[in-house]
Amino acid sequence: MSLTRFHQLTFGLILFSFFVMTLGPLVRAEDAGLACPDWPLCFGHVVPPYEYRVYLEFIHRVVAGILGIGFLLWAGFLIAVTELRKRFLLWAILAMVLLASQIWLGGETITRKLSPYIVKSHLINALLYVSVLIVIWKKSAPNRPENSASRKALWLTGGFAFLVLFQIYMGGRVSTNEAGLACTDFPSCYKLQSFAPDGSSEWNSVFFPKMQGHVEMHISHRLVAYVLTLFAFVLYGFGLRAGLTTRQQQRLFVIILMILTQILLGALNVLYQIPVPITVAHSLVANLIYLFSFENWLEGHAT
Repeated sequence: MSLTRFHQLTFGLILFSFFVMTLGPLVRAEDAGLACPDWPLCFGHVVPPYEYRVYLEFIHRVVAGILGIGFLLWAGFLIAVTELRKRFLLWAILAMVLLASQIWLGGETITRKLSPYIVKSHLINALLYVSVLIVIWKKSAPNRPENSASRKALWLTGGFAFLVLFQIYMGGRVSTNEAGLACTDFPSCYKLQSFAPDGSSEWNSVFFPKMQGHVEMHISHRLVAYVLTLFAFVLYGFGLRAGLTTRQQQRLFVIILMILTQILLGALNVLYQIPVPITVAHSLVANLIYLFSFENWLEGHAT
């Protein structure tokens, strides 16, 4: 009974952690990252005076604080039950270290004025923290599937999950360096107007611009996305032959649908000049693709 309850609690903690991770992109998209210029207080107040961007950042901090309390209660339940403590204590300590790092990085994000390296680290660390929770959640499942994937399949699904994580890092690189509109067209980077001797003109799409500065960041992000998409389709096409389980193959189909949605959102981001709802959705789907890919890798391990 305690294992089932713990499994359910862990899933709830994962969902709430993902909710907190969704608030972060909303804060960034609304340009509210420095709406509270100090930390842990906001303008020297525990509860600051109301202003939209200030309260976006303030609410993000409050919800993150609630997550911290929820994590401590979850960890307390784990420690109190001998069976859970023996099986999951080391994993829980790792999750606690990553959560503590996340809190510290959150403070550094403010004090270092949205340093791109700190913001990117904040994003990747959050995904690693949730990854550890997913490991605990999978291991605590009362009825885990008994079939396992081949060694080749484990390498392929693991490599795919790592590539997704790398792509998220590349997206963070674009966002934190404000390179989202370095290319203003899709699927080309931009259009150039050329003039003929008779005075007429035409617009030509530029697909391969010079890989410099913000343009390099933007195009690199697109190129990795194309490689990731190709990898997903090839893996799906040859998955069963490579040793993927049926459940892994089914989940991979869902991942491909999310990747296609992500490409559409990326195109809309460029064509409509980074509207807030699309930007937040783009970040949310990216995180979902990684978490599904990571779980798909875990799915292939024997019980």
